[in-house]
Amino acid sequence: MSDAPPPYPQQPQQPQQPQQQPPPYPQQSYPPQQPYPPQQPYPPQQPPPGYPNSPGGYGAPPPGTPGTAVDNADIRPKARWFWIGGGIVVLGILGAILFGVLGFLGIADKVDDFERVSPGSDTIRIESTGEYVIYAEDGSFFASVQVVSPDGDPVDTQSYLTDLNYSFNGRSGQAIGTFEADDTGRYTITTDTDVAIGDSIADDLIRTILIPFVIAGLAFLIGLIVIIVTAVKRSGSKKRLAYGG
Repeated sequence: MSDAPPPYPQQPQQPQQPQQQPPPYPQQSYPPQQPYPPQQPYPPQQPPPGYPNSPGGYGAPPPGTPGTAVDNADIRPKARWFWIGGGIVVLGILGAILFGVLGFLGIADKVDDFERVSPGSDTIRIESTGEYVIYAEDGSFFASVQVVSPDGDPVDTQSYLTDLNYSFNGRSGQAIGTFEADDTGRYTITTDTDVAIGDSIADDLIRTILIPFVIAGLAFLIGLIVIIVTAVKRSGSKKRLAYGG
């Protein structure tokens, strides 16, 4: 015997029905298309300001806009303030130079008026009390100098501790000592080198060097402020005028 399953029974085939086509849509008739009306020509456009053939000319923006030409005569403050600021600087520099020259001439005259003693012993006239400086005029930094008062009493001398020297009218000196004159009259000076005796010129040198720098510096600062303020204000005035303000 065979173990194969029995065949399935054949199903009867149904007859195929013809497919039905959908009925056609009715054709609609459209009215004939009307022609478009003729287009009107566009008016010619004017070029914007700033271009060739524009009403304001090439590069000329309309009034009241940035870049409008401004008459320099209407700008405030006047341009002469630039010259005023520069003049302050120049006058300050010239004044500083003049002050320095006059100061050094005054020191030179003061040095010429010093009392001088050659090697040996001599007397000098002291007309006012106070401190006097001993200057060595032969280039020496050390010298033996004795001072005797009008009463014949020895006067103590002290070494000059700072560097102070001069060179005017062919005279050169180096401060080497000081002494205190308590009385007026003739003092006896004994020395082994050429010396000059007189007031200290330290304060005169400081004034002559420092004050001209102060004058020139202040004049430069004031002149620079005037120039900067003038430039800033003129720039603002020019912008307001350009906007028609």
